[in-house]
Amino acid sequence: MKTLFVISACIVVMFGIYALYFLIHAFRNNTEDSYNTKECDRKHFAILIPARNEESVIGSLLESVSRLDYPKDLYDTYVLINDCTDDTEKIAASFDAVSLYCNTDTGTKGTVLEAAFGLLKDHDEADAYVIIDADNAVHPQFLEEMNRMMGTDASVIQGKRTGKLPLNTWIAQCYEIFYSFINSFFNVNGNNPGRTATINGSGWAVSRELIDEMDFRLVTITEDYEFSIICALNDKKIVYCDKAVVYDSFTATFRTSLIQRLRWTYGIIQCFRKYLKALFAKARKGSLACFDIAMTCIMALFIACFMVALFITYGYIFSFLPFIIRLLIIIAAFWVPVCAYAAIAVKKNGKRISELKKGIICFPLFLISWFPILVYCLFLRECKWTQLRRS
Repeated sequence: MKTLFVISACIVVMFGIYALYFLIHAFRNNTEDSYNTKECDRKHFAILIPARNEESVIGSLLESVSRLDYPKDLYDTYVLINDCTDDTEKIAASFDAVSLYCNTDTGTKGTVLEAAFGLLKDHDEADAYVIIDADNAVHPQFLEEMNRMMGTDASVIQGKRTGKLPLNTWIAQCYEIFYSFINSFFNVNGNNPGRTATINGSGWAVSRELIDEMDFRLVTITEDYEFSIICALNDKKIVYCDKAVVYDSFTATFRTSLIQRLRWTYGIIQCFRKYLKALFAKARKGSLACFDIAMTCIMALFIACFMVALFITYGYIFSFLPFIIRLLIIIAAFWVPVCAYAAIAVKKNGKRISELKKGIICFPLFLISWFPILVYCLFLRECKWTQLRRS
């Protein structure tokens, strides 16, 4: 028992040090101007919107795209039609968006993008592609800020992903906090020399030159994370742009959240099995970018081990107390720091704590609910993409 206690205590300390590292760097980095840029000519963008039966939401996105504060002749909008059976294409046409038909072997968002890049390769003049989910909206300065970041050494740029207001349910608020963590702790730190940010699914841009150079052929169901790994392994830096804002329609119900996070987790485990060895091999040679990506790859497993270790550690320390008291101490030892970190992330991300208090209080539950998802995915043989119900 003593040996198990020592191992568990070491895991708790290691996780605490790693979390503290990102907390310190989050305060050292200025989110508003976390990457040096230089002036560059305005680029021509192609905005790509993957769509499968999105008639209820795509109009709002296309309306926001039409209001972008960027020369109209320097961006084109493409709706990637993927087995649509509703009026998505008709709505796209009403906003003068071009429909690209991506219906062959496109079971995931990654394969849809692969098909679109192939169709546009010889028929579009874009300098860069921007990928936005159909249920999102963009800030009027989105392309202007993306263009500013093109004056860096980065080939890939991730914008700031935040939620559409109001965030009425605790689960939607937890998503806002989750992305606040990614924005304020991981991605801002990734702008430092030698490190990298990660792609977060929507609101990101990639240079046409990189797409032409690299074979965009992904095998997992988490195209954003897999492409982040491929970029790190090929020394292609991803930078984070805090001022290029995309507004997401976060999942509002716990049941839908479980389905969505199961898909994410399964995809990360796919990446874990396929790329972790290569990431750590390159990290050992001095690649901080590969080390960062590798650590995010095992983060869910690390959190699960931390939770188990916490129970063992505190159960051993307070073994002389009644079980219910020990349980309350263990819960408090996990709940209080997580809520504190959530509040810091919200504040650092530019939101008011009072607006997200339900999510901050429930965020530990959001993380705990990921534990059974992780265990289930470890034994899951296959996970197919399915469209989530709009809540």
